[in-house]
Amino acid sequence: MVISEKSHSKRTFFITLLIIVIVLALGAGGYYWYTQRNKSVSSYAECVAMGNQIMTTSPEQCTTPEGKRFTNPDSIATFEGTAVCLPHKDSNGPQTMECAVGIKTTDGIFYGISGDTESKLSGMTGTDKKVRVTGKVEKSTDTIYDIDELINVSKIELL
Repeated sequence: MVISEKSHSKRTFFITLLIIVIVLALGAGGYYWYTQRNKSVSSYAECVAMGNQIMTTSPEQCTTPEGKRFTNPDSIATFEGTAVCLPHKDSNGPQTMECAVGIKTTDGIFYGISGDTESKLSGMTGTDKKVRVTGKVEKSTDTIYDIDELINVSKIELL
């Protein structure tokens, strides 16, 4: 059986076309996977769903490859540090003199405080007295202070 040159040329064209379609499909699939894997993560649940590293710290945290960290909102954690007036994000230009009370932990991270109904920390800012604060950690949004998270206080101890 002799295959005509025209038939052979058609077969080569279709095989080449099939290979191009497969390569394009694989490329598109790879691009989709890459963009989904590296999309902007904005919560602990999204961070975990993306398969990022979960740190067994207290509180439990998830870290993205870019270094963003998200705290498990259901975990109760204890922090030790000093009561401080929280620093402003923008320290250029005029500043107000109010004091938003928070804590600065021993590793230098600032946390806002919510739920301190007895105002235990208010009189302690600037005293360098150590405190232990226990509560749920919440993401802080739309704040003028240089914090990422708030501690919704369930217990404050003076050390």
